[in-house]
Amino acid sequence: PLPIHYGPKNKDALSVHVTDRIFFIDLANKQQTTIPLQIFELEDLEELHLEKNLIESVPGDIHRLNKVKVLYLNKNYIHDICEEFGELKYLQSLDLSSNPLSYSSLHIISKLQALRQLRLYDVNLDEFPVEICKCLHHVELLGLSGNNLRYLPKEIVNLRKLKEIYLQKNRFESFPLELCHLLTLEIIDLEQNLVSFVPEEIVSLTNLVKLFLAFNNLINNNTSLTPRT
Repeated sequence: PLPIHYGPKNKDALSVHVTDRIFFIDLANKQQTTIPLQIFELEDLEELHLEKNLIESVPGDIHRLNKVKVLYLNKNYIHDICEEFGELKYLQSLDLSSNPLSYSSLHIISKLQALRQLRLYDVNLDEFPVEICKCLHHVELLGLSGNNLRYLPKEIVNLRKLKEIYLQKNRFESFPLELCHLLTLEIIDLEQNLVSFVPEEIVSLTNLVKLFLAFNNLINNNTSLTPRT
């Protein structure tokens, strides 16, 4: 039998109300090498935790979880994202961090139209897919720390609901000016990069409450340019 955990779990995800149906499963850190097939029979499942396992692939049956809203697959060994993954039309929070993801399959994420939180920490990204910027208009949190990014695509300005972006431990040599067009931003984390200055355009971010720039190459302390709250 599956080691199923019943009840809500607060893990930076959506809150869920207890019902008489199975809506939450926690199989994190269980040495799973595959996703148990029984899971795909749970039509009412809304939240699934499979982080910290040994999973190498996600089967096409994933599309059967057509009510899932929260999916944690971080810290596995997943390489490719199957086409059926894009059929999770109610998925709002996805974590694929710390997987050896193939860049060529990341376009599948752009089909997840309901997505509000996307975490791709430590996936060896050299560039962020333009398709995601063009299609995911409801994203509020974007986590890209621990990659090899030097710039953001200009299309990122399409993420007009973005409130939090995490870019720590990348290779940015300059502050991404595109962020200054995202007026909903509240948190920008650019710690541990190579940024040398903060552009004046940042004053347009009147909703910004947290700006992290420690361990960069700032020439002058011009943080006075940041909006005050």
